Amino acid sequence: MDSDPIQGKFAVLTGLQMVGPCGKDGDDQGGVRMIKHKSISMGRRRYLNLLVHNNHDDLYSLRRIPANRLFYPSARAAEAAAMAKSYIDHDGKRPHPGALHFMDRFRNFPCPLLNLQPTPMHHRNERSLDLVTLLGDDETKILTADNHGHTVLFDAASYSVVHFPNLNCSKGYDAMAVSINQEPDCLYVLNLRHHPTTSNHCFEVLSYGDPHMAFSTAAALHNDHPNYNYLLHNTIYVSSKLCGTHAFDTVSRQWRPISSLWSMPFLGKAQYVPELKLWFGLSCHHPHSLCACDLTNIAQGQLHTWLDLDIPASWSPIRLDLISLGSGRFCVAKMFSSMMQDDEIDMEFAVLTGLQMVPPRGTKDDQQAPWMVKHKSICYPFGYYNIKRVF
Repeated sequence: MDSDPIQGKFAVLTGLQMVGPCGKDGDDQGGVRMIKHKSISMGRRRYLNLLVHNNHDDLYSLRRIPANRLFYPSARAAEAAAMAKSYIDHDGKRPHPGALHFMDRFRNFPCPLLNLQPTPMHHRNERSLDLVTLLGDDETKILTADNHGHTVLFDAASYSVVHFPNLNCSKGYDAMAVSINQEPDCLYVLNLRHHPTTSNHCFEVLSYGDPHMAFSTAAALHNDHPNYNYLLHNTIYVSSKLCGTHAFDTVSRQWRPISSLWSMPFLGKAQYVPELKLWFGLSCHHPHSLCACDLTNIAQGQLHTWLDLDIPASWSPIRLDLISLGSGRFCVAKMFSSMMQDDEIDMEFAVLTGLQMVPPRGTKDDQQAPWMVKHKSICYPFGYYNIKRVF
């Protein structure tokens, strides 16, 4: 159905408990009773989360859109729609592939799940949220942290706020947040911007339900554009062009160097797709297209690249994010400012694109490369409301 937030195949796991007969004096007439416990859906995410900023009253809000808004019912339907668009002319000439009139428009945001007003800074009347992320794979739990390290854990299932430990200090606007599958109620937060006053608390471990916070000093990985990735069981890998690649063992809480010469080819966070056995991310190089490689085979691993959005020269990137939606599906969230007065939009705007990666189709040129199917792109021009984060 069109209104269903999930389209396609998915799994639902349900916990059941069978209880013996409740009859008196050993009477078995009561029969066996079934007690149903929790049910969880596996596979694709249902929603895409937005952190929206109101420029008028400086208020932040958490909002959601169904993930299937970025996708056609099938890969074949997406390819048919792309072929139909390729024949569309505009004023007698073919428009630029990245032109905004090819895209759907955000008309109105959905109602906010939660409004947030961060603590103001002492030295200036300014409020900001440094961190917003899901807690593990549970898309009902959303954690935010402001510029003072104050945290709020919002449970979207019960529309309630849950107690969560605060950070020792702010981790900066582009803080790294990683959840480990073996520790679903823990969050590892790393400051990616070195500052002398926060160097002793640049890496912290937030534990859900635990009033005490464990923290560890990170290795010397403070670069303008570091990359990070959760990889191989209980290890977090962080890399930059200046410092190479380092690994943090979440069991021993120790850093170790991996390579001083090699860094991951991604901008920001990498996402692992087990069906394809590849790590996906956005390229470090303009136009920051979708790329993938096998990080377990660095020496022989090939870097695959796909053009997810053809960017005109007048679009200057502001923020770029890749969000894994499960089952080989992604949302690429790119925010731009336009530098040309004759553009359709002469301000800042966001473009959200739905992508689907399918197994290799066995062509001679790319036998090992997955096939990228581009679904829908949605554009939202910024005005009173700005999209700050997509996660």
